[in-house]
Amino acid sequence: MTIDNIEAESTRDDLTPFRDPLLTNLVAETNATGNSLPVLLTMDGSVISGDLISGADYFRQLGEKTGMSNFFEPILNQYTERQGEEVTDVDIDDTLWIHLRDTKLIAGSANVNIGLWRGSLTHVNGWTFGKVS
Repeated sequence: MTIDNIEAESTRDDLTPFRDPLLTNLVAETNATGNSLPVLLTMDGSVISGDLISGADYFRQLGEKTGMSNFFEPILNQYTERQGEEVTDVDIDDTLWIHLRDTKLIAGSANVNIGLWRGSLTHVNGWTFGKVS
């Protein structure tokens, strides 16, 4: 698997567990519009808080932060190609990942700032709008 096709090779058949359809639609819309909004997620006993961002914004910022923009460019291009277009059922079906910035992980009494974060939509147990400050 190369970085050029890493998203394409992770198909919904690979990730068969349930994805919340409303959250999946919201992520697909965010990928298309580039808008962001605060969300709280529960995942495997932890709370994740941050700003939902598009996959394009995530990989752009990750490239800048790590100094590896060239490495992430192929996958960034996969996201930017779809921005500005109307979201289709195929886009929704292919939405497998959620991307956050200004992310905090809360597990037990630990509250850790982790910055950029990417997670599988199949591992989200619950969610709401809002953000832990």
